[in-house]
Amino acid sequence: MRVRVNWLARLATVLSLLLVTPGALAVTLAEALAAAVQLQPGAEGAAQAAQAKSLFAADPSLNLQHFNDGIGSDDGAREWEAGMAALGVVPE
Repeated sequence: MRVRVNWLARLATVLSLLLVTPGALAVTLAEALAAAVQLQPGAEGAAQAAQAKSLFAADPSLNLQHFNDGIGSDDGAREWEAGMAALGVVPE
């Protein structure tokens, strides 16, 4: 996971530099992405390999929601909902 974060940080740096100087450089998004990948070659493949070894197909997520009728009827109805979503890998 650390490799992906490092790669994304570098991509954000390259894109922010391009946005700061709009008239100085006329670069397409594809060129900016290619430049970011060249800063750290192999990082994308390493991140994909780490994800492939994981138990989950994607990063799991947790959520917590609260609903009430305080704005509408104010009858005192409340609802709490908590959950976790994880895409599992089906072995072949």
